[in-house]
Amino acid sequence: MLEGQDLLFWGVAGFREYQGEELLKAVETRLLALIQTYRPRVLALEKPAPARLAASPALGAVLGRISAVAAQEGLQLRLYSPEEVRARICENAPATHSQVVDRIVARYPHLERCRLWKEHRREDYWRPMFTAVAVGLVSERDRN
Repeated sequence: MLEGQDLLFWGVAGFREYQGEELLKAVETRLLALIQTYRPRVLALEKPAPARLAASPALGAVLGRISAVAAQEGLQLRLYSPEEVRARICENAPATHSQVVDRIVARYPHLERCRLWKEHRREDYWRPMFTAVAVGLVSERDRN
């Protein structure tokens, strides 16, 4: 959750134990709680690649529910491709996720502890958070 360049909230929400409608309801509940707490005007998301959507029907359903909640709450929804986010954060087209993380940690040093990836599993855990912060920064730049 960003307000200008200030990072107000960051984290990873896990929904692995949920499936079907239970998953969609858990995502909706979590999203509504964040909206109620922070009162954003914009909801920015990374747009998954078509192949990823095809491989995971649940992902498409989750995106649909998030879009519905955004519309219900009067939020502007912005979607960004991973390539666009990496290019805009790193100011070069073939940027890697690691380069994005470097830029985010330079801006928010307290996130350094999340990038100390000594275990592969830890990297997988924090990757969505770094992606979300990057998407938020790109969206915030578009606001100005």
